[in-house]
Amino acid sequence: MNKKDSLDKQMLIHLTKDEFNQIQTACKQASMKQSDYLRHKLLSTSALSFIPSNDIHNVRLLGFMLTKIFEQLKDTQIIDHDVREINQLITEIKLTVRRLNDELDKS
Repeated sequence: MNKKDSLDKQMLIHLTKDEFNQIQTACKQASMKQSDYLRHKLLSTSALSFIPSNDIHNVRLLGFMLTKIFEQLKDTQIIDHDVREINQLITEIKLTVRRLNDELDKS
């Protein structure tokens, strides 16, 4: 939206108390005013635009930390099933971070 565009139209919607509280909570989590949040949520084509890049970075760090912990546990008595699950989790974290970064690059 350009600065030249004026916000001279309004919409009235009816919500339950629970829906209203959910929106209020989401606005606080996104650090956005309610009107900005709703406008963005309604008009945005990507749900990822609400994920701050530092959150994606934190997920990446968790993946690295999990890898380091796993490396330290290699010489201990871990059940093969647990090893497979940890490896699968590391792979899923890596793929999720890549997908999130790709989506943010498209935005």
